[in-house]
Amino acid sequence: MLSSLNGLSHLLASSLLATSFAAPLEWSPNGRWLAYTSLDAESTSILREGWLSSPAASASAAPAPPPSRSGPSHRVWASRFNSPESVLIEESRWPLSSPTWSKDGRSLVFGRFVPASDDADQTLVHGRYEVVVQTGLDQKKSIVVVPELSLEPDALSAIIHLKPEISPDGRYLAAPRPGKPAGVALVRLDTGAVVKTIAGAKHPSWAPDGVRLLFVLESQNAAGDAARTLHVLNRDLGSARPAPTDLALLDVPPIWALDGQSILTVAQPPPALARNLQVDLYRIGFGAVAVSRMITLEAVATTAAIQQGRLGGRLLPPRGNVPRAPLPVVVRGAFSLDREQEECIALIEISGQPQALRWCNVRSQRVAKLLNPLDLHITIGAPAISPDGQSVAFRAEAAGTLGLPAVCDLNTEAVTPIAPDESTRRVWLERLASCATDVLKPGIEARGLREPAALATNLPSPVELAGDNPVRSRLRRLAKYADALLDQPPPADGRDAPATRESAALDEIRLFFDYLSGDYQSAGARLDEVTASSNDPEARLRWLCLRAQILLGQGEVERARGISAYLSQAAKSRSHAVEETPLGSVLTTITNPNAEWAARLAQSLSPEALARLGDRLGSGLGGDDFIDVSNAIELDAFSGRPMDARPQFPFVPPDPAPGGDGFDPNRFGGPMLVEPPAPRFPLGPGVEPSRPPDAPILPRL
Repeated sequence: MLSSLNGLSHLLASSLLATSFAAPLEWSPNGRWLAYTSLDAESTSILREGWLSSPAASASAAPAPPPSRSGPSHRVWASRFNSPESVLIEESRWPLSSPTWSKDGRSLVFGRFVPASDDADQTLVHGRYEVVVQTGLDQKKSIVVVPELSLEPDALSAIIHLKPEISPDGRYLAAPRPGKPAGVALVRLDTGAVVKTIAGAKHPSWAPDGVRLLFVLESQNAAGDAARTLHVLNRDLGSARPAPTDLALLDVPPIWALDGQSILTVAQPPPALARNLQVDLYRIGFGAVAVSRMITLEAVATTAAIQQGRLGGRLLPPRGNVPRAPLPVVVRGAFSLDREQEECIALIEISGQPQALRWCNVRSQRVAKLLNPLDLHITIGAPAISPDGQSVAFRAEAAGTLGLPAVCDLNTEAVTPIAPDESTRRVWLERLASCATDVLKPGIEARGLREPAALATNLPSPVELAGDNPVRSRLRRLAKYADALLDQPPPADGRDAPATRESAALDEIRLFFDYLSGDYQSAGARLDEVTASSNDPEARLRWLCLRAQILLGQGEVERARGISAYLSQAAKSRSHAVEETPLGSVLTTITNPNAEWAARLAQSLSPEALARLGDRLGSGLGGDDFIDVSNAIELDAFSGRPMDARPQFPFVPPDPAPGGDGFDPNRFGGPMLVEPPAPRFPLGPGVEPSRPPDAPILPRL
């Protein structure tokens, strides 16, 4: 039976890697907690063994991870905003859906697949699909939505993208069901009965009044493209009516506007009007003005669209001998609005275009900025703006996971990676290290300094990063994110303690980022630990080369030159081979592969190379830090105040009965207060903010 489970786990993991990693993230109504689903990547390793001391081997992709002995572990987490505290809500070897908060923040709802037997077939799994309503650590209610179903691995892995929705009054639940065809089941939460199933529906969304349900029906048109239409169902559960629009809707969940009389969705203009590739945010109403464009989220000019008549990935017309290139198309999209539906975060990924988040104000139709929170080498997805519009949560792509969660402050662009357990923290560090090596390679080779085969380690000499080098600021930013994870206290759960081999790999990652951040003293101490665990003579020579680079960064040039002289002597060729030729025997010297990087080290210690460092000799990578991820201001408010180190559960208990003693809100993370958002965009010149007539006039700073 165990071998069968291993095979199924491997198929399920492969299906998860093939699907999009953009599983939704959900903010609590008060913006203090972030709920999400994760896949425990216990057997996943992004970096090859010896990645730091063997640059040529680390340039290739890491091999596929072996299947875990116990299968992948799916978890639902709730992480406190601006805090390392996280609460494990649910853990299962079988897929869990994305969680959803109730409107009052007192319940968390998610779906889970329960197999009929652990001894399941490798290609078809039988079981049931149920929804869990969690109101406390030990208070949960399970509702069976689909009592019997059979799913293939692809359908199982797609459960992560399903997201149940609770009606505002808490009486009904709209639960997307897994498998094909798609469908949405309407469930009465008090009785647990499925009162209606809408075949083919997806992306359900309740109206603010809770009496109507919005959903999307997807079909194929004559050209074979996906055609999506919006439909609204009343509480009487009668027939649904379509929303009046001929827009080309993207596969993005629509939402209700605050007025409850219109719908906000992301779409492209009608094919008959398409002249360029354009994606807009539209408002679709049910009155006289049915459709109105609110703001353009993405636009790419292409004159070939006029000649082709429509945009659909067709080829551009050839020009001479230049091969035809495909038209740009929308790969995927996502958008999120704050509580007031004023601030918008959109991610419209177009083929051939760099990926970036667009932060804009819907009411003023202003685009505040375009940003990629981490680095251009890391693909992001699932943006979710906080209720106050000040932060955005997103996922960073990493092999073998559902995406690593993180939060970015929109004003300062400070990024906080979220690592609720040790395995997620390890994958985060490996992903950042992998990105840093990708940043290093083209930046150094573009200056003609070196090739991967001529490197002792992945870490460059301080000389190679001297001067006005944009790579330096990117590396410092990645190192700062890694330092925040390395300084994070280990989880209290002892089962997540790293093994000896993983601890050694963590030492190399610490060495890597200490060096990139310019902390050469810490890098030297970490190198002592890494070198002590190495028994390979060639690897010890490479570590000795890194020792010389660290000494150079500390300004100890003479000691670094002494090590360089030793390495040059050790790398001399001492092997010979006798080759038979028509002219007789010839003695050939076998070149030592270490000679090239030893010579490169000696070159970096020459007076000409050191002159490039100038005043930066002994000062690390230096330079201004344009991204401040410190939280000193927030921590000052808690200075000298006692704080409970135990994580507080984010749920608020039900209101007490009349005459009851009430409850202590501090036991549940504080009262669920909704604070008004602070101003996010400066007003135009000559425009004064509105204020009550009796409000005092404050002096202008």
